[in-house]
Amino acid sequence: MRAAVKLWHETDPWSAKARNTQINYQDKVSPLLMWSEAAGHPPLHQITRSAARALINNMRDRPFQAHGVLWAAKKIMSYAVEERWIQKDPFQGIRVSLPKAQISLWSQHDVDLYVEAAHTLKLTSIARLIRIEWELGQRISDVVSFRRGKEYDQAKGCFRFWQQKTQSYLELPARPELQEDLAGDNQLFLMIDELTGGPFKGRDEF
Repeated sequence: MRAAVKLWHETDPWSAKARNTQINYQDKVSPLLMWSEAAGHPPLHQITRSAARALINNMRDRPFQAHGVLWAAKKIMSYAVEERWIQKDPFQGIRVSLPKAQISLWSQHDVDLYVEAAHTLKLTSIARLIRIEWELGQRISDVVSFRRGKEYDQAKGCFRFWQQKTQSYLELPARPELQEDLAGDNQLFLMIDELTGGPFKGRDEF
């Protein structure tokens, strides 16, 4: 298994991945290596379909982890098949069903209603946050600390922030109505807590 993982790491698709993506993939591979070590590192051709299924079945109470490990196993085995180390992937045909996401998607109408409600409650920060989230989709814990001259360039009317996954800056223009809203004051932080008059300091407070 370790040799098969090394083979994957030496491919061009692996090298092209961002460092954070590689680390994320490695979290999916670790259970496979531990499983192989516990079994005495058997050759890949000795791994049976029943053994592969047993590994995944042992994680079905953690479906997202099981799904990730299964994905990694199939990826690794595909390279082993290409190199003719094995004739067939023992994980082929195994499936993991993921729970349906309990989320709802907002329409522009929904956004407008919530912004109006926030203004009615005199929560300007919440109205502004909803508008920014609607455009950027960044973590709320990050957005509440956005600053003028740093994450928001008021002269250009655009947001600019660092993306860990791609290790680069992303620059996105704000829509005219949001630019107009952000030009309504000159506070350093874009979101000011109405209760304290200062920036939001933590997720619980927010």
